[in-house]
Amino acid sequence: MATVYVSFGSNLGDRASHIRNAIDLTSEFISWQFITPMVETAPYGKVDQPTFLNAVGKGDTGLTPEELLRALLDVEKKLGRTREIRWGPRIIDLDILTYDNLVLHSEVLTVPHPDLHNRDFLLKLLCQFFPEWSHPVLKKNACELLDDLTTRMPTSFKNENLRRVLGALGNPHEKVKTIYVTGSSGKGSVAAMVAALFNNNVGLFLSPFVCTSAEMVMIDGKQADLSSFKQQVLSVAKDLNVELTPFEVLTGAAYLAFEKAKKEWAVVETGIESQHDATNVKKHDISVVTALGMDHFDLFPDYDFYLRELLNSLSGPVISLEPLPGVDADVVVQAKYGIEDSQITLDGTQAYVTGMGTVRTRMLGLHQIWNALLAGEAYRAATGKEPEFSLLSDVVLPARIQVVRKDPLLIVDGGHNAPAFKSLVETINDLGVNPMRIILGLVKGKDHEVALSYLKRLGGQIFYYPPFSDRALTELPGIPTLPNLYEALEEPTPTLVAGSFYLAGPVLRYFNACHLG
Repeated sequence: MATVYVSFGSNLGDRASHIRNAIDLTSEFISWQFITPMVETAPYGKVDQPTFLNAVGKGDTGLTPEELLRALLDVEKKLGRTREIRWGPRIIDLDILTYDNLVLHSEVLTVPHPDLHNRDFLLKLLCQFFPEWSHPVLKKNACELLDDLTTRMPTSFKNENLRRVLGALGNPHEKVKTIYVTGSSGKGSVAAMVAALFNNNVGLFLSPFVCTSAEMVMIDGKQADLSSFKQQVLSVAKDLNVELTPFEVLTGAAYLAFEKAKKEWAVVETGIESQHDATNVKKHDISVVTALGMDHFDLFPDYDFYLRELLNSLSGPVISLEPLPGVDADVVVQAKYGIEDSQITLDGTQAYVTGMGTVRTRMLGLHQIWNALLAGEAYRAATGKEPEFSLLSDVVLPARIQVVRKDPLLIVDGGHNAPAFKSLVETINDLGVNPMRIILGLVKGKDHEVALSYLKRLGGQIFYYPPFSDRALTELPGIPTLPNLYEALEEPTPTLVAGSFYLAGPVLRYFNACHLG
């Protein structure tokens, strides 16, 4: 017998009756353990249609996955279901969410349900009524997936409402000095390195996360519990009758946590490179700009607009990796330093910096040495002290050209724009590990032509697999799509997974490679 989770939905006619009839009919081949109460939900995918009633059931069946699919389709047909418009109105909708811990991708069936992690109405039911449930691929329970869905990235260009809420909370964001890290690539690495140079005696805000949303906010080098601070933010927002996005709630809670911990400094990585991002509810004390290149094609019409938004977000002394148009940066790192005698291995990177000596990092690629120097200048500007680069020797973040397995070699990277792909290709070439099979995944707003132009230089065969996101590109013209990601990763073939944190995170969780201490 297999344990299955099945969803029930209806938005036509007597919705509750349709679901009850479906439960009765499916009881002939599923022994139900528990079925949740029905809940009213907004339509998903196609919004111009009536609201739904939904429920989720847990039961046992002796049917194979394909037999179960056919049986559910037969029930839908008996109840009058017709399929005319994708995501359109329906008398009854029955979906297999999970079947034991099976991961299956065939021409007729994908298990677990390929869009389950994006459907908050199902995750809420699973979180509330089935705490034992876990996603077979993403290796998370429903509550964790629900949190991930609502906090990973900003969803709008605004921060006026958050300013009002924080003002009512006593302006905690103004009571901590901030080092603001922006740019197109390398922001997370630089932010983590700055925090390490403070011996982690700071608040740290990273965006987005790779494996779990708990990565995003750290205090004194430890993950911060934001539950009470989120409740404070939400309560005040309700009192003021203003709406906040989940990312704004997270950002506001982080500033509250930093103030509560009495941190003098916090290092804040931007969500989106814009003055209207939630992280920019204050003027920062120092701004750091990493490598630049066009990003977020779905939000910015062109590079000039993108760059203008980024530069308008800067405040305080500016420390940049490279010269900035129209901005007189206080320090331009690539103009100040020279690097020679670099060594890159699967265990890390080291290089001799002119006038400074050898700098080492566990992260791979010469670009990480430049990131270290950028972090050092930020620390020097904040404290007036010389940075101790030895503190960076153990700094490591997931999915930054991460070696997950050495034999056969598996490298996972989440970079998704031109400077990131450039650094990735240079590092793979420096390692001398070509050719590698490449598994690429991209979300909307990323330039697939740029990605392919760089990755083709590695000479390996390129396959596509859609990232685990509702914004995923489902396919790339001319690039074969893998039928099963995890079967491919178990093959004895040197492999590079690249293009998206939404693809990198699940792969790292599958191999239990999220914790890098």
